[in-house]
Amino acid sequence: MNKKWILFPVTLLLICLTGCSNTKNDESIELRVGYLPIAAGLPLFIAQEEGYFKDAGFQVTLENFASSDLVTTAATEGKIDIFIAASNVIFDQGFQTQKKHKLIYANPYSKRQGHIADYLLSKDLTKISKIQDLKGKTIGVFPGSVSLVFLNEILRKYGIQPNEYTLKQMVPSQWIAALQSGQVDALSAIEPVASEIIQNQIAQPIVSGFFAELMPEVPLSAQWISYDFSKKNNSQTLTKLIQVMNRVVDFVQTNPDLAKKHLQKYVPVSNSVLPHVQLNYWTKHENIQPNVFQSFIDLLHSHNELLNKENINDYLLK
Repeated sequence: MNKKWILFPVTLLLICLTGCSNTKNDESIELRVGYLPIAAGLPLFIAQEEGYFKDAGFQVTLENFASSDLVTTAATEGKIDIFIAASNVIFDQGFQTQKKHKLIYANPYSKRQGHIADYLLSKDLTKISKIQDLKGKTIGVFPGSVSLVFLNEILRKYGIQPNEYTLKQMVPSQWIAALQSGQVDALSAIEPVASEIIQNQIAQPIVSGFFAELMPEVPLSAQWISYDFSKKNNSQTLTKLIQVMNRVVDFVQTNPDLAKKHLQKYVPVSNSVLPHVQLNYWTKHENIQPNVFQSFIDLLHSHNELLNKENINDYLLK
């Protein structure tokens, strides 16, 4: 009798512990995803549409943001867990708030064959066929100080000073109208709107991989895990999230055409233009090149475009 009475609570305890453990493992983890409607946001779109987040136990809500400033602020305020944003915005907010969001991997802009994701476009090749022809012209550029720094420095490299041309900052949705109306003579454009413009013969490229005129692999933006999410979750959860994003890289490399189709749900791009869109050359988390990011930081800081010369190591998952 005593023996049975003693065994019962022990058995009950084991059942309880086993049951509690299984329940905990089966619970989904809330994941709030912030994205920008640009081609560089594709890894997040794929992770959602291919079910990779769900497979890893994440319950996802997605939110569209109009700018890197807005999505990074939301992440800093603890409202977003994983997101795409311009790197300079991350570094400035990281310095100001000491919430240093963690790098998953870059969205590199380069001259890599088949992965050119930005262009310098000319409305009229008879008037502007090379960079040197931009003297006295009006150039459209993506909003933000980084785009301005790169454009100014590239043109200076070709002997054109900032007082010899006019810049107009405008969002991608304004680019086509600006070219057609003559508001701008040339445009620094990124995918997928760049391909829309080229394929519809509104403007043509005079430089493919324009940002890479200044440095070979430009980490203009990246995929990030928010500081708060990295602090409140254990290494197992963070590893799962990294594995999801690495799985996306494999998918893009083996299924580029299928990967592009996921753009259309989040970014306006027509069926006729989609095959011509080139994707950033994403590489897995373990292939991050901190020295490339540090060179980017140093370049921007040397032009007073960053509040502080940040150390990229503070933005890496430990």
